[in-house]
Formats: sequence, C-alpha cells, structure tokens
Amino acid sequence: MSPPPKHNRRQMKKLHLGEFAVLGFAFSCKPEADFNTVFDSLISLMDERGLQIWAEGTADSFDAYITSSRRYGSTSDEDRNAIEACLKAQTGLNDISVAPLSDAYYG
Repeated sequence: MSPPPKHNRRQMKKLHLGEFAVLGFAFSCKPEADFNTVFDSLISLMDERGLQIWAEGTADSFDAYITSSRRYGSTSDEDRNAIEACLKAQTGLNDISVAPLSDAYYG
C-alpha cells in the first residue's frame, strides 16, 4: 500500500484537509403538522449563528445538514446544541435526531 500523498498548505486549503477541514452536522425529524413555523424559528437561529442548511423533506420526514456560512468556517458543539435545543423546544416534531460533528466534505 502506498503512503498517502503529501500536500502543501495551498493544496490542503483547496481540498479542505487538516486545519482547513469544514465541520458540520446532520439532523432529522418527523413533523406532525405544518413544518413552516418550526422552519421559521430554525432559520432565525441559523441567521444569528451564521449557519446554512442543506435540506430535503417530505410530509413525513425532514433531513438536513448544517454548516457554517463562512468560507472555511466550521460549526461548533455550541451550534449543534443550540439547533438541537431549538428543535426539541418545538411542538409537532417527533423522532428528532442530531448527529455529532462530521467532516462536511469527506464524511
């Protein structure tokens, strides 16, 4: 097996490796009713914290991945905990699951 390729700092930045890794986290939930009210409060919190979301959903489930809106910025455990608290404070959501921080580019 060959050793992993060595990258210089510029390459590490372009590839989001090492100190330039971008962390985010996933969450999922099952809305009981209209998700728009919950989504509005979630978006408000995300704006305050400088976060962005990639999401998909149906009437039965909602899955999302959250990252920082800053270039090369990462989410923190505090961001993760704030989003989890926001989701759990909402009525009409079941099976809320918030994953630990993970590499947004490489899993």
